[in-house]
Amino acid sequence: MGRKPFWLMICEAELEDAELFFKREIPCDFKLDRTPGRFPNKRDFAYTDGQCIYFSPKIKESSAFRIQGLVRHEIAHVLFMQEGTAHDEIDADNLALVVFGEPIYYDESDVQTTLPGISPRPEHLPNPYG
Repeated sequence: MGRKPFWLMICEAELEDAELFFKREIPCDFKLDRTPGRFPNKRDFAYTDGQCIYFSPKIKESSAFRIQGLVRHEIAHVLFMQEGTAHDEIDADNLALVVFGEPIYYDESDVQTTLPGISPRPEHLPNPYG
């Protein structure tokens, strides 16, 4: 078996940090989703069903900061979904702040990142949960 991909190592490290924060295991997998048309917009990188976080193949060319921002945001969705708690995109960013101790920022492409950028989430972005 070869070495784990960089993006996956970051995801697993962030999940481990969330598990340490909550002092429990958080069941969550990470997978690439190569389904044609699944990520139609430039800023579309990830989504979750509450058990797995699916990434666009373009995650493989992303910076560590972008991967961290994306996975932290999606882990927050996973936590809400696994608890059956109604939430929106702002709630996910707010929970990520509590769990990871840093805000989710948005870069010049309106994608989550841990590098200082725009915070809170820009109002013009979709909020499918809220």
